[in-house]
Amino acid sequence: MKSSAKLTALCGLLILAGLLSSGCDNHDGSEWQRLVCEVSSVNEGAPLVSAYINVGGDGVAGGGDDFTPIDTVPVMFRARPYSNLVTLPEDGTYSWFHITRYDLNWENTPGSGVDLTPHNIEGGAMDARIPVDADGEGSVLVVGVDMKNADWFVDLGNGNIGSFQANAHLTFYGRESGNANEVSLDGGLRVHFIPAVVEN
Repeated sequence: MKSSAKLTALCGLLILAGLLSSGCDNHDGSEWQRLVCEVSSVNEGAPLVSAYINVGGDGVAGGGDDFTPIDTVPVMFRARPYSNLVTLPEDGTYSWFHITRYDLNWENTPGSGVDLTPHNIEGGAMDARIPVDADGEGSVLVVGVDMKNADWFVDLGNGNIGSFQANAHLTFYGRESGNANEVSLDGGLRVHFIPAVVEN
C-alpha cells in the first residue's frame, strides 16, 4: 500500500513537471523578456481611409490640385520592465527596445473581388527606439505606389468597383538592448478603400 501511494505521488509529480515544462518552452515573445515592448496603438486606434485620389481643396476631380496619396500610419510602442521586481536603469543594459523591421499581411474581404495578398510586405524597414518606461513611435507604409498603380485600385478610382474594407495584420520585430534574441510584436489595422477624398 505504501509503495502504491509513493508511485501515485511520483506519477503526479512527473505529470506536473511535464505540464510546467511544456508551458514554458515557448517563451519567445517580448512579454518574456526583461524589457517588455508592446504595441500601444496603430494609427491612434482609428481605421485608415485609403483613397485612389485626393481631389484637393476644391473638391473637384480633374483640378490642378489633385494628387495620389501614399498612406502611412503612426505606430506607438510602450516599453516596461517584465515586473516590478525587475530594475532597468535608464541607459543601462536592456534599458531600451529597438524595432528594426515589420511584416504586413492582408486579409482578403469576401465579396470584394480584390486579392490584396500580392501587396503583402515582408521585412519592411523600421527604426524605432523605445526607452524603458516610455513611449516610442514608428511609421508603417500601408498603401504604397504598387497598390495605387494596381488595376483594381484604378478601377476603384474610376467607379468600376465599389468601396470595400480589409484587415492588415502587422508583425514588428526587434530586440532589447544587450540581447541578440529577436522577438515579435503583433498589431492590426482596418483599412477602408474608397475612390476619392477631399483635402481638409
